[in-house]
Amino acid sequence: MFKKVILLTSAGLLAACGGGSGGSSDGLKTGKVEGLAGAAYRTESQSGLLNSNGEYRYKDGETVSILVGNVELGSRRAGNTTLVQLLDLNKLPEDPAVVRGLLRLPEYSRDLLRTSYQGGLSQLTSNNLHMTSNKMRLLIALDDDDNAANGFDISAHQAAFNNLELDLNHTLYQFATSDAAMAFQHTSGISLAMDNARPLREAYALAQLSVEVPQRMRVENGAEFSYDTLSRVASKTQLDGPDVQTTNTYTYSNTGGLLSEVQISEPYGESSTFSPTKLAYSYSYNDFGQPLSYQTDQYVKGNISQLQSTRLESRSYLNNRVLLTRTQNTEDDNADGQTNHSRSVRREYNEQLQLTSSKTFTGTNIEDETFSYGEYELVYDDQNRLTGYEYENTNSSTLQSYQFNYQQVDGNSVATRTVTRAADKRVTEETISPNGKLLKRVLRTLTLQDEVTAATTVYYSYNDGGLISECRLEEDNNNDGNIDATARSQLSYSGFGLSTIATTKDTNGDGTPDAELTHNFIYGDDGEVVSSAYGSFVYGNNAENGISYLINEYSNEISGFSADEKLVVSSQSNKCEQIFTYGENF
Repeated sequence: MFKKVILLTSAGLLAACGGGSGGSSDGLKTGKVEGLAGAAYRTESQSGLLNSNGEYRYKDGETVSILVGNVELGSRRAGNTTLVQLLDLNKLPEDPAVVRGLLRLPEYSRDLLRTSYQGGLSQLTSNNLHMTSNKMRLLIALDDDDNAANGFDISAHQAAFNNLELDLNHTLYQFATSDAAMAFQHTSGISLAMDNARPLREAYALAQLSVEVPQRMRVENGAEFSYDTLSRVASKTQLDGPDVQTTNTYTYSNTGGLLSEVQISEPYGESSTFSPTKLAYSYSYNDFGQPLSYQTDQYVKGNISQLQSTRLESRSYLNNRVLLTRTQNTEDDNADGQTNHSRSVRREYNEQLQLTSSKTFTGTNIEDETFSYGEYELVYDDQNRLTGYEYENTNSSTLQSYQFNYQQVDGNSVATRTVTRAADKRVTEETISPNGKLLKRVLRTLTLQDEVTAATTVYYSYNDGGLISECRLEEDNNNDGNIDATARSQLSYSGFGLSTIATTKDTNGDGTPDAELTHNFIYGDDGEVVSSAYGSFVYGNNAENGISYLINEYSNEISGFSADEKLVVSSQSNKCEQIFTYGENF
């Protein structure tokens, strides 16, 4: 919230606050960013912080950059401007087809293999829609009164973001859970948790823009949907057979997390003899949007008012923020309030917030949770990269060792993971190009004496837009240099998103495909999925908030009602790895 300056104690300051056209004896002028206070600014000759009125100093002809830590919000010719202009909010698309295309087509990239314990695939994008959402999320989180309508005053949190290191290139769905964002939230105590649609919903409101788009109402001959006021799925109803109808209802937390899901299956039709069933799932979260509990209640078949069993997963976090320290699972098989089994995983971190150990304990109840089931001990190098860990399963007296090696070969990064088990070794080697693209993955099986017994290699190709266009898999089952089987997936795209996945398999290595499968994705004029491998879809009734609906349309938070979008949005690399099992009869 902005505060008016009632009194300035210096005549010079009074002269300096006359706006972009005012000047002073030192040649400096005063510019202003309407709607923002407390952020840093930098020109060719000046730097500092925007005052409570959003003002800064500059020389005529300079360019000003506005920043939060190392995160640049925008840059333009110094003078007077507004936050809407600085963030180019007035250029946000109102065409739903354009919005869908931007949401569906991030540039897929790859983190180096397991440089952290989590490791894995990252979805990175230079897409302005995602970046605008990430900037808005940061400002909303830092604002002193959580009210975007009266501007953003982030002055109170200057110490927290002074050395902030965040990457705006993550997709809007992943930004708050990136390693850097998690570290920021842990050290600063400032939560980035919020409904994924909120940042762009408020950006469109500030720019007085809107998106008009019909909601998906049903799958042809399948599920029907209803929505809440924020355009999130409120219910899904479908036939699970000729005489069974299942309805799922959903509620959400203030930060967008799923609060509850109730699934009830009931008889459908006068002749149905089906006995009703009920499952209820409930969730809770901390102030950082991290899940605190997840409970599953199963009810007696035919008597859905009587509880049959309960399972509960509860979580604890370091300083009650974002770093998971304990996960505990308990089971009450008879719904009598007595725990039949308990299991917990306990995690520890070093000063760099890296996971250093993970230990599993079990018992018949929480108090008796003393049996050590297994543990990890993790080691890092001086570049904070994971170099190894061991997993000891104390229940079966087995030990697995994991080693990680990183090197540069012909300008590419090569990351290798070696897993040593009781009877053999598995070595995974990834080659990553200088621009972060995964070029090749090789999986080798070796004896404990390092003799290679089998190898599988996947090659990746990309189109001019940086999206995976092809992946090719080759199997050498006995390491004799002969290819025993191959598979190839070719992916094509339109402006709306993924158009086709065409997969062929040669299971005997004779050069002739013996299985072929093509999945097509057909889009409507608004970029909506009309038909895909999962069925055809019917749309109607405009969403109450169009941009919110479009973002939630691709959210994967609830499995089941958005399977087609999971396929469109999910990592193309994952699909390539699954080409031996992808689709019908594959």
